[in-house]
Amino acid sequence: MLCAFLLWMGVGCHREDPKAVKRDAVTRGDAALAANKFAEAITAYRIAAGVDGQDGSVRLKLAIAYRGLRQWPSATREAILAADLLPENRVAQLQAIEALNNQGRFLDAVGRAGPYLMKEPHSPELLILFANGKARLATTTSGLYDLQEALRHGRDFEGARLRLRPTASQSDDREAERAYREAFQLAPKEFNSDLALAGFLWAAGDAEEGSTLLRAAADETPSHSFLSRAFGLYCHYRGRDAEAEKYLLIAASRGEVDSRLALADFFRWTKRPEKAIPILADLVTTGNDASGEATLRVAEIELSMGRADDAMRRAEAVLARAPNNPWALQIKADVLLRSGDVQGARNTARDAVLSGPTSREAHWVLARALVASGALDDAFVEYTTVWRDDGRDAVVAREFSALALRLNKPDVALEMAEQSVTLDPRNREGGLALARAQVRVADFAGAERTLAPLIAGRTLSRDELLLQGAIQAGRGHEDAARASYQRVLDLERDSRDALSGLVALEMKAKQFAHVRPLVERAVAAHPREAVYLLLDARIAHAMGDKARAEARLRTALEVDPANEDAALLFGDVLTGQARLTEARAVLEAALARHPASLALQMARALVLEALNLPAEARTQYEAIVAVNRDDAVASWRLAAIYANQGENLDVAVQLASLARRKLPDDPVVSDVLGWVYVRKRIANAGLSYLEAAVRAQPSNALFHYHLGVAYERLGQFVKARDELLRALAIDPKFPGAADAKSILAGISK
Repeated sequence: MLCAFLLWMGVGCHREDPKAVKRDAVTRGDAALAANKFAEAITAYRIAAGVDGQDGSVRLKLAIAYRGLRQWPSATREAILAADLLPENRVAQLQAIEALNNQGRFLDAVGRAGPYLMKEPHSPELLILFANGKARLATTTSGLYDLQEALRHGRDFEGARLRLRPTASQSDDREAERAYREAFQLAPKEFNSDLALAGFLWAAGDAEEGSTLLRAAADETPSHSFLSRAFGLYCHYRGRDAEAEKYLLIAASRGEVDSRLALADFFRWTKRPEKAIPILADLVTTGNDASGEATLRVAEIELSMGRADDAMRRAEAVLARAPNNPWALQIKADVLLRSGDVQGARNTARDAVLSGPTSREAHWVLARALVASGALDDAFVEYTTVWRDDGRDAVVAREFSALALRLNKPDVALEMAEQSVTLDPRNREGGLALARAQVRVADFAGAERTLAPLIAGRTLSRDELLLQGAIQAGRGHEDAARASYQRVLDLERDSRDALSGLVALEMKAKQFAHVRPLVERAVAAHPREAVYLLLDARIAHAMGDKARAEARLRTALEVDPANEDAALLFGDVLTGQARLTEARAVLEAALARHPASLALQMARALVLEALNLPAEARTQYEAIVAVNRDDAVASWRLAAIYANQGENLDVAVQLASLARRKLPDDPVVSDVLGWVYVRKRIANAGLSYLEAAVRAQPSNALFHYHLGVAYERLGQFVKARDELLRALAIDPKFPGAADAKSILAGISK
């Protein structure tokens, strides 16, 4: 093989001996390496290594050449071979340790650095390499660089910091910090010890001390654009924009493209596009925009200024040469969404996410396109991704809150609205979003406090009147709420939200004379809109007009088969007429469209119980409780099924106890908890609950039966006989009547 290889290289294997071949190859490699011709050097050194694979010096030179081409796996392999062949060669050992860190093999790097550090405990270079391994940082400046890049692209600094070293431990960080600080004390200006310490402090969470070091380094070497850029971006992150501008101008003055882009971004972030555009235009016209980054920044500025056509042309120009550019795709999707092409925006945004899965902006435009197309559950997933990537954007928080309300996730809506107000306390929309979320969690007093300063001295808009009406209704000020809703109807004759508010008020008061004609008029004007049909059905159902309610609901589900509220009400209407099989079919059809709906699952479980299908009802309740452990109703109903079946009684106690904590005044819950204890054969523990239930509802036959069984178990037969006879007198056919008679017969004997 060697001869064949040498012949291919033009070297006769019979005319030249291997030593001469190796010597010539090393000479050529050294010359190429000195001229930074790394590819040529690699070719030559590989010939030499092929002749003598055990020559550590050749392996070391090969590692250096590979590093020059940034071929890190090959560089690491050769550096480790060189270090193993040259155990006393300091350069080889340092190369190997550095290469291992660069490849993320931190444990191996620390293991190799340790013995040499014992020999040279005061070597700044070794201390930094050891510290890099302990800190899980690939290079001396990787922490600074990665976090600076996060700042440069508008990312959340803290989030980027936490993702930088996911496997770092506190004990390792303590050792790393000691080593970094010792290296800095030994040689403040050598081996980038100041930058190594600054980068570690940023990565470990002490950004201010790290920035003090970084500023000193930037001031000392203003020609180093990276240092000025990194410090300037950090200043902007901390809100020190005057200082940020100073250092970003210094960085950009060196002419380096990334620093000029960073300065342009700074002007964009501080709402000075007139300063950003000339910088970006110059990069484009001078041929410094091969990646299209400057072009796309201009497109975003144009989009923010309402010049969508110009933005689209720039995005398309980039896509013509880079069809999968995620930023260009994201801008195109944004333009399509603003123009009303929802499906085109959705498809393009999906392509942007596939091309750039880490692009926060791509996920954001996809989220908005999904909302516009009605795919709310998918949009929720995308908003979660956007918020997780950067939790500092008040606009995202407001949009996320509004979506959570639509999905009936009030706790998420409240959290996001609070974040929005914290991030942008002067924004009215954020305050209104918070008030809406507070209404949904029934914090009406809080909502009133939030809304009051927003509407003081103003003529209220439609949305503000609706919000005010909801707060007034929640606080029990029904007349004021009616007036607010009526003012909305004066502005918008068939406002569905105002009519919904009025219907809720009148149903509570059982007074429909005023609102029913308004709803009937709306239905006549909009005979194929489910929301009005549903309102009319609610009134008809409340007034006992079953036929009208059923007709309206059938039409509502015909025009909007996915209407969950209509399906729930229709199930209730049918159940009230003992048409349980039909009710089950309606609910199961709705569940096929909304499988995660707990409301539909609960309604189905209740129908299954009414159909005397306890096993199927049990499975449904178990599914509800598995998702929402705090659902008190599902908990006590499941506990009751377990008790009646004599199974899972320990779990039944937990479920019933939870339900009673949530519903302490509900006699049904007290009865279930007491009955579970009876079934566990510790009737004395359940007696007080059963007696409380009977006192609360003395006409409930089942309660008397459960109490009678408890007395019988405790040997209090007279009391048992009285309760069982009372149960049968109230309802001779109640569930458990046969068992009551059997117990009575036993007591008589």
